[in-house]
Amino acid sequence: MSKILKQYQETKGAIDILQKELDELKPKVVEILEDAEGKVEISGASFSLRSSITYQYSNKVINLGNEIKLLKKEEIENGTATIAKESSSPVMKIIK
Repeated sequence: MSKILKQYQETKGAIDILQKELDELKPKVVEILEDAEGKVEISGASFSLRSSITYQYSNKVINLGNEIKLLKKEEIENGTATIAKESSSPVMKIIK
């Protein structure tokens, strides 16, 4: 059991380090792709740009969203809402 947990801990740590490296590289990769008109193929991989848009909604929509959140909470509390899916996943925190 402890061997598996240790392996999980080490793998999670490696993923965190690699994710940080990717996050640092991402702006540089975007710059390269922008200079190359959005697409580069190298070493058997194809790189391209994907854009996303974030919208700022009106107060009317924000208020309706908040109302929906409250109605969802109410349905959970009064039993109207039913569980559609339940899952478990491990959580690891570094103890200092």
